[in-house]
Amino acid sequence: MKTMLTLLTLVALLGASFVMGQRSPTPPPGVVRPGSEPNNDPPAINFVRLCESGSSQQYALCIYEITGLYAGIDASEDTKDNRSICFPKGQPLQPNELVKNFSKYVAANPKKLDKHIGHVAYQAFLEAYPCKK
Repeated sequence: MKTMLTLLTLVALLGASFVMGQRSPTPPPGVVRPGSEPNNDPPAINFVRLCESGSSQQYALCIYEITGLYAGIDASEDTKDNRSICFPKGQPLQPNELVKNFSKYVAANPKKLDKHIGHVAYQAFLEAYPCKK
């Protein structure tokens, strides 16, 4: 039952991540979405911009997204015999710490950002929270 619940949670979170992590279609000429300029930057860079925008609404979306990525990756790691990512136990991670580690990875790895935002988050968390061997 736990495995099924974990799998369903992972599918739901990755589905939401898929929708939010893709480049938005370019609007018709002359139409600009409120608070955004169309671009062809990787989703990971646009996500960092969203988190650093200064808008409380956009920051709330940022926290929602990073929390979903964290929960999905953690649930996926729970299904493995040997975890690759070991998030600290005992107290929950604060979303702003997750954002900080994601942003740090994005800044340090500009050539690795052409992947889906979920893959970038996985690599960022793998670097920030590796399991001790």
